[in-house]
Parts: sequence; C-alpha cells; structure tokens
Amino acid sequence: MNIYEDLVVVDDAEGKAFICSLDHKLSDFFFGLNRDRKVPSKLEELSKHERRSCTRFFGKTCGCS
Repeated sequence: MNIYEDLVVVDDAEGKAFICSLDHKLSDFFFGLNRDRKVPSKLEELSKHERRSCTRFFGKTCGCS
C-alpha cells in the first residue's frame, strides 16, 4: 500500500498550501464507488475531520517558477 495515496495538497482562501489526509472511506473515490468525485483542491472542500489532519506545505505544488 502506498502511504501517499490518501494525501492531497489543497489551498486555503489566502493561497497557502496544506497537505491533508483524506478519510479512508472518502479516498475510495480514487478506485471505488465515488470515483466521479472531484479531487479536492481547496481547504473548504474537505470535511472537518480531514482539515484536522492538514499540515502547512512550504514546497512547490507545481513545476512553475
């Protein structure tokens, strides 16, 4: 099992990036019944439980400069 498969990088309203862990049941959208769910990109799209798992991310989220 890949330890990164349940992680997602999202931005808050101020543009700060966070790495968050998705709920196990919610992460099934990658491979399961909810696969049509959009991959979260904003902090507001996460549940309260998922938001508690977030850690500030200071690296680059894309290959842009």
